[in-house]
Amino acid sequence: MYLDHFGLGVNPFSLSPKLDFLYKSGTFEESMAHLVYGLDNHEAIVLITGAIGTGKTMALQSFLTNLGPRFEFALITNTRVTAIELLKLVLEDLGVGLPIGADKSDLLILFKDYLLGA
Repeated sequence: MYLDHFGLGVNPFSLSPKLDFLYKSGTFEESMAHLVYGLDNHEAIVLITGAIGTGKTMALQSFLTNLGPRFEFALITNTRVTAIELLKLVLEDLGVGLPIGADKSDLLILFKDYLLGA
């Protein structure tokens, strides 16, 4: 609908964020500063909150795109999971192979080993 009516080449309203359409508002810059501060100060966790559609995912995508090869990260977008499911998602996103039938302690050991570079 938008493509024909406005002569656009790409749908600007897709469900996944597109960095090509990034608008660096004051709120966006504040989120980026918060993420950079957390990284620079070796914070274990940085929390970005906001209502649906306020640009949290877009800010995070932009931040991760600019991290560079020195950093590794896991991006988990589904938060309606159990603790074990979350751990599995993190390990899978980091490229850690999961043994069949691994329980929570196995997963925690794998995560610890990954973090320590073992």
